[in-house]
Amino acid sequence: MTLQRTFVSVGDGLYLHCVLAGPVGAPPLLVVHGGPDWDHSYLLEPLTRLGHRRLVLPDLRGCGRSSPGPCSFAAAARDLARLIAHLGLQSPDLLGFSAGGQVVQRLAEADTAWLFLHGRQDMVFPAHFAERATALLPRSRAVVLEAAGHMTHVDQPEAWISSIETFLAKRL
Repeated sequence: MTLQRTFVSVGDGLYLHCVLAGPVGAPPLLVVHGGPDWDHSYLLEPLTRLGHRRLVLPDLRGCGRSSPGPCSFAAAARDLARLIAHLGLQSPDLLGFSAGGQVVQRLAEADTAWLFLHGRQDMVFPAHFAERATALLPRSRAVVLEAAGHMTHVDQPEAWISSIETFLAKRL
């Protein structure tokens, strides 16, 4: 899969480094990495298997190749809203990994369908959080991978990508 690297101005002199992959006309999937001490790269390989999606993988401010700047979930959400507008993305699906989930919650609309994909052995965000969230959000679903921890895409890559594909297929 061909990767396109770009820098997008998000205002205040800040730029987000962003990798675009997949078919240009395909439905967009904006992927928000965790951290805030890393970049998107650890999620790229498994997600390139989603050949039917236009992947948008930005590095949040202060991460990877993006500009340094004051970090907060609210600032990250504002940056990503500006990125979405700049790229002309129409209603992208959102995938937040770890702390990136906090960011996408701020971007999501009221009628958003949610997939909480967790590893049963996750010691960072326990799986019961995902299971409880489905009781609060009517359009949500929890998938808990039994033999996986926080890095579910590493521990159970096929089950992880299959769960995402199944969820996204229902959204098309």
